[in-house]
Formats: sequence, structure tokens, C-alpha cells
Amino acid sequence: MLKPNLKLLILNQIVGQALNSFEITDDDSILIPTGDGLCIALIKPSFPYDIHIQLALDILNRTHKYNAQAEKETRQFYVRIGINQNTDILVDDINGRRNVAGAGINMTSRIMDQADAGQILVSQAVFHELQPSERYMDKFRLYSATGKHKITFQCYQYTGKDHPGLNQDIPSAFAPRKTEQKKLSEQVAHYFVQATIHRKDLLQIKTNARVFWEDAAVVLLKSLAIDSYELTKVSEFADPPSMKTHGAGQKSFADQYAYYQSQDTWVRWDAESNVINADVDHSGLKLVDYSYCFESRDYEFHYAFINSKGVNKLKEEYPELWSAHELDTYIS
Repeated sequence: MLKPNLKLLILNQIVGQALNSFEITDDDSILIPTGDGLCIALIKPSFPYDIHIQLALDILNRTHKYNAQAEKETRQFYVRIGINQNTDILVDDINGRRNVAGAGINMTSRIMDQADAGQILVSQAVFHELQPSERYMDKFRLYSATGKHKITFQCYQYTGKDHPGLNQDIPSAFAPRKTEQKKLSEQVAHYFVQATIHRKDLLQIKTNARVFWEDAAVVLLKSLAIDSYELTKVSEFADPPSMKTHGAGQKSFADQYAYYQSQDTWVRWDAESNVINADVDHSGLKLVDYSYCFESRDYEFHYAFINSKGVNKLKEEYPELWSAHELDTYIS
């Protein structure tokens, strides 16, 4: 990378050229050094409505051209840009120079902090100013950010095409975090088995019933799973465990569902919550740890129905269970 003083010198030259190209004079703007960068405050009321973003794109374009002709990669540098508009206060600083103070410039700094090299992030105020124009319609990506002091705010990334130097990638501040996925516990694996076996049964009940009570389905699948798990732990010298599922081996799945559905609503809800969120009953199930394995809609997970990720995870981590229950026959 360039030494800081040379980097700033070139950046200042590029910004000066960009300002001149838009005929922005000293009377129209205030330039504020910020260490390794600068803030451009545009204070002329008659500027075009999109002067800020056009100036930002011009700076990125000029930076891109400079980097393309730089003799060495170490001489290249990149800028990130945050844009806001607000009614701030013009002040004279301790050196008698014009400066800007207020919430607007502070928010601009927070927005810029979320950007990566070559990216333009704008505030909600700028977005609402630009979005109605056909030129900028559908060219922004929304993010919810958390800045210093845990302050949360919305910002928008400009994603227009054919702008040299503009980075349209998702900012690293908002990129999905890769987390290590836990292996299914044995009890949860048996839950996945039962959910796979009875998926079509549940879908048929859901289709035919006036109201589908998913809590009853989750509690039933949990009971079937625990019975299935305990059966695998029985030795030839021990008595088989007593089945916990209502009507085990005697009633159909639909009748079993009807029984659990007929229980008190609060009892069902508490039982479902224990299965999903906590190991209160020591069953070894805590389905929330594997929420990505279940069907979801509008940020709500449906823990009676495992998705393709769950199916593949079960098959990969417990091939012996997959084969023992002949689960290929239940996958269409």
C-alpha cells in the first residue's frame, strides 16, 4: 500500500478534480480532513438532487483509473464512501476554518464505517430522495446496521451497473456469518426419522383439517422419536421399555395426532416449547439448534417438517438409521 502521506496526496488530487468537473467551488463546499480520508460537505442549496452520489461515482471512477495505470500494485489504493443529507450547523473551528457540526455528519461517518473498498452506502434520507427517480429505482440494497454505542440504523448500498470502480458485493459487515453446524444428537436424529416417515401423513392432516395444530404434531413426533431412540438402547437381556407415545403400535398416526390435538392448548404449547427451545424434560431434543433444517416462511420455522437440508444432514450423519428405517422409500 502507499505511504499515508502519498495516499492522501493522490486522494486529495482526485477529489479536487472531481469537484472541478462538477464546478463545485470553495463557496459551495467545505472539505474536512479526517485522518486517512476526508469529508465533503456540499452546502449550496441549488445543487442537483443527486449531486452527492454523482460526485461519489466520479471519485470512484477516477480512483479506478489511477489504480489501473499504477506501476505497482502496492501503489494502488481504494476508498469507501458514506453519504447522508441533513440540516447541520456551520461553525468556525479552533483554527478559524469553516466546519460542520451536527447529527448529519456524525451519521455519515457511521454509514461509511459499514462500507468496504469501492462501495457507496447512503442514509435513509438519501435513499428516499433518490429512489423515486427512474434513474435510481431498484438500485439500492437495504441493511440494518449497528454502530458505536449499540446505535442501530438503516443504510442502503448503491448497486447501479456500469460504474467503474463501484463494488457491488455485500459489505463484509452484513455478510452472513458462517457458523459451525452441530451434529445431530441421537434423539434429534430419531426425531428427523419420524418427521421423514410421517411427512405425507402430516401434509394430509394439514390439508384436510380446518385448523392444523403444529404443536400437537411436534409433541407427537417427539414421543415417537424418544420411543424409537430407547428401543435402540435395549439389550437382549433387558425388558423392552414402555412406550411413551399414546396408542403406540395400536392406533394410526392420524388418531394419535387427534389425541394430542385434543389436549389443553396451554399444555400443548408448553410441551412444544420444551421440545424446541429447552431440554426441560431431559429428552435430548432442542430443535432450535437445528432450525435451518426445518421448513420456514416469513421467518417462522415449522418444526414438524424438515427441509432438504435436514434430510441430507440425517442421511450423512446417521446412515445406519437411514437404512434401518428405509427412508429412501419416504423421499419423493
